[in-house]
Amino acid sequence: MALGTQKLGILLNIVACAVYHEWILLVVILFYFFTALPNILCGSTSEDFLADSPSNLELIANFFTGILSVSGFALPLVLAHTGAVKIEAAILSLCGGIVVAVTVIFALKRIVGKKPDF
Repeated sequence: MALGTQKLGILLNIVACAVYHEWILLVVILFYFFTALPNILCGSTSEDFLADSPSNLELIANFFTGILSVSGFALPLVLAHTGAVKIEAAILSLCGGIVVAVTVIFALKRIVGKKPDF
């Protein structure tokens, strides 16, 4: 279910690019794929599993994950504000981003069994 909804969000971004001929919005899809990369590369590097606080590397990974997440939402808005893309294409791209974000949040909630700490 979650993977199908995430595909729907990516499809909304592709439709925004194809219908309005605004192909620069495909960069937003790259943000979706690269968002999890910092946490995958250096997320769980804590050698002491009893430690209460995360390591500095984990904090840096969370920081870059936040930057990439916000950039996925901000890029269509900035491009629409500067006139590089049409407003309708930016709105459709934002709708796709919201679908992907909600899917990830619910998947994390289901996997972890508690609310994610965002």
